Amino acid sequence: PKVYYKLGNDIDLTEYINNLENQSWEPIGNNITPFIGNFDGNGYKISGLKIDSTKDYIGLFGQNNGVIKDLKLEIKNLFPP
Repeated sequence: PKVYYKLGNDIDLTEYINNLENQSWEPIGNNITPFIGNFDGNGYKISGLKIDSTKDYIGLFGQNNGVIKDLKLEIKNLFPP
């Protein structure tokens, strides 16, 4: 079923990511169960996302057959020049 999500404030994933202990972020949606909903960022920001993976479909969302709009992502450069 298609679902609808709308952010109501900024989200900082830093603490969550730091508590994963040698695991990586699991993207929302994969090749078996893609994200098929609507995600409205409502102009808010998600920060602190860190991904250390060589899998296909990596990112905040993995396999996506839905709609993602009006979302700001703050990504830190893990490999500065």
